[in-house]
Amino acid sequence: MNGIKKKEYGDYQTPSEFAFLILNYINSIFKINPDLIIEPTCGKGNFLKESLNVFPKSKLIGIDINKNYIDEANLSVNSKKATFYCGNILDFDLSSLNINSNFQTLIIGNPPWITNSKLSKLNSDNLPVKKNFKNLKGIDALTGLSNFDICEYIFLKLISFFKNSNTIIALLCKTTVARNVFTEMHRQGINFNFARIVKFDAKKIFNVSVDACLFILRLSSRNEKLQNYEVCDISNNSNIKESVKIKNNILISENNNYDFEGKCNFVWRQGVKHDCVNIMELYRKDNFLYNKLNERVDIEEDLLFPLIKSSSLKNRIINEYSKYIILTQKYIGEDTNYIYLKYPKTWEYLKNNEKYFLKRKSSIYSKSKPFSIFGVGDYSFSKYKVGVSGFYKKPLFSLLLSNISNKPVIMDDTCYFLSFNTYNEAYITMLALNSFKVQEFLKNISFIDSKRPYSKKILDRIDFIKIFDCLTYKELKKCEENNDMKPYLSKDLYNKFKKSLKDYEASSLFVER
Repeated sequence: MNGIKKKEYGDYQTPSEFAFLILNYINSIFKINPDLIIEPTCGKGNFLKESLNVFPKSKLIGIDINKNYIDEANLSVNSKKATFYCGNILDFDLSSLNINSNFQTLIIGNPPWITNSKLSKLNSDNLPVKKNFKNLKGIDALTGLSNFDICEYIFLKLISFFKNSNTIIALLCKTTVARNVFTEMHRQGINFNFARIVKFDAKKIFNVSVDACLFILRLSSRNEKLQNYEVCDISNNSNIKESVKIKNNILISENNNYDFEGKCNFVWRQGVKHDCVNIMELYRKDNFLYNKLNERVDIEEDLLFPLIKSSSLKNRIINEYSKYIILTQKYIGEDTNYIYLKYPKTWEYLKNNEKYFLKRKSSIYSKSKPFSIFGVGDYSFSKYKVGVSGFYKKPLFSLLLSNISNKPVIMDDTCYFLSFNTYNEAYITMLALNSFKVQEFLKNISFIDSKRPYSKKILDRIDFIKIFDCLTYKELKKCEENNDMKPYLSKDLYNKFKKSLKDYEASSLFVER
């Protein structure tokens, strides 16, 4: 397959040596002699070929969408025990295999490591019929939360078909996929009694830079639901690095020493989404504005706001900004015709570049007003914000102040933030989030191998009342000193903030939820 097709179909063949290592690893755990081994995306058949060496008595079934690979696998395996089917596992009828429910079945393989949104960008037809397979509602089904790996879909399809059996499923996948599958199994009430994430070096094996694992599950015919999974390395079966438990469909490391788990007292927001960086984001040079295409831009300044992106969140207090963004709306769905009437230069600039807006792929723009943006509301215009990059492995929370023109800073959609009315509440919140205890808590509820370790979903779990029941004035003052900040925090400010948290529903200090 060519480069694009390799991406589209996840065509990264598992080396025979690595397949053999994995099969031996599984055998060392379960000491099994499976009646049947199935590889749902078998490719050239390396897993099935090596299965003959580890489990010589097993019957083999291989499924793949590529007819040439099926023929090659058939020749490579060269066994009467093996049966091959040419078909797409996404819509393959597993019941047609007539599998004996009493069989000890092992499902092994390496499904595609690609997301449904990436396939859509490749204009691929290699997608599940039901894209919103987690039954997400509203805006969540139209934006990032509806994105999933095809491997995740395959995993859950197999689990659904083989549930209430003692089937073992062991698939190579991104580590994030393994965690999503584990959580979804609990949400669906699937019975299972073994779960392990086995890490390996994907760069070394497949020459791809991604955090990957072998995720091993053993389903159960009895009413049992494991509450944790283990994490270890492929090179050492007995050394368990970590144990992760699930509580209320939320994953948390059992190493967690600080419990600030709860519902956040403030509302975390994601920054502005516009998907038109070349036109919407500007910079100044010699007192002139330029866009990302290095074209000089002449527009009114009323709709121009300072912009900060993830890469610029490097200091704990920020009040200088080098980038700008055009905010075409003050709230989602606002009619943008007012720009034509009030800001003719801006309208002309947008109209002259309309082709870039029409190229935006996301369906959220399909029925929106011209030049629409998302992630904007009253909260976007607060004078003080506390923001964090969704991408950083270690979260640095920055206090963002309005610029010298008193215009509020706008964050892009790679960032998350809280809005505040006063400097004091924003400053104390920033200090608390950067404190050792909160940083440790975040480390144990997030996963740094994720594309966005610190998403809104993670940040929403921070309970500030619990934090300030644990975090003393002296500790917060120490955080201020350790970060080389000018002394500002007083005991009086600390006590007022802590008191207002307890009664924050009635407090005028905080922005409305």
